Amino acid sequence: MTNHKRSLSLRLTEAEDEKLNQLAEIAKINRSSLVRKILFSEDKIILLTAGSEIAAQLYQLNSKFDGLCRQEKISVQDAEGIRKELAHIGALLCDIVRQLSDLYNEEDENELAENDKME
Repeated sequence: MTNHKRSLSLRLTEAEDEKLNQLAEIAKINRSSLVRKILFSEDKIILLTAGSEIAAQLYQLNSKFDGLCRQEKISVQDAEGIRKELAHIGALLCDIVRQLSDLYNEEDENELAENDKME
């Protein structure tokens, strides 16, 4: 385990403090680790807070749909179309997450290039 020997004191508004708590909870790490990762890690941290809710709703919708199919309340033809649409929505969500990651990486590269020009 890393032994951190320095500390940082930071003044936050109540709203900023709550946001930091929320982000740390989403990332499943403590506040100090989150700040260190954001500031010093080469790994990219992207928190799509609504993404998990969208994925959960999509999963629930898919589960309900599967139940209707098992009960034979939906025709086979309709079921195939709905399955394709659900898969398409899932793929769109994955693309959004991928694009955010790519955008974040591109912004970092642009910022590094600008910093190199200044030096």
